[in-house]
Amino acid sequence: MKKIVKKFFCKISMITFLVASHVVYACGCPSVSFDENILRSKYIFIITIKEVKQKESILKEDNEYIQLEYKYKIDETFKGNPEEITTIHSTILYTKYDADIIENSSCANEGYLPGTHILVFSSKNGAVKIGGCSASTVWVADMEKLNKLRNI
Repeated sequence: MKKIVKKFFCKISMITFLVASHVVYACGCPSVSFDENILRSKYIFIITIKEVKQKESILKEDNEYIQLEYKYKIDETFKGNPEEITTIHSTILYTKYDADIIENSSCANEGYLPGTHILVFSSKNGAVKIGGCSASTVWVADMEKLNKLRNI
């Protein structure tokens, strides 16, 4: 019975993590201001996630890295041509113990649901990683920041 309960809670934990639109984890990311992100970025735009697809899963020792790729709609562009961005993706990290999957609090733990708005900052074209230590983050309407972005 104890093993069944443990597996149930592990599965619930994993499902909860996957459906959470944004979860905060403690990790060692550098602190960069909003204004600095604007200066460093070649591309700045807001997207709405439309679809989530598991792109690949990589096993390294006891860790499983799951790369998620997103189909999205561009809501507003502030800098650069977002059409030059070919892929937007994030990574989730799980650590396995005794065939159970346990969430690992790492900078790699980011997954987003369809409908989530993301403010994308990127200094390069091609594939862009969101979440983790990237400057791109869930966008919650902030008129002060929105005005700043619209006046770039």
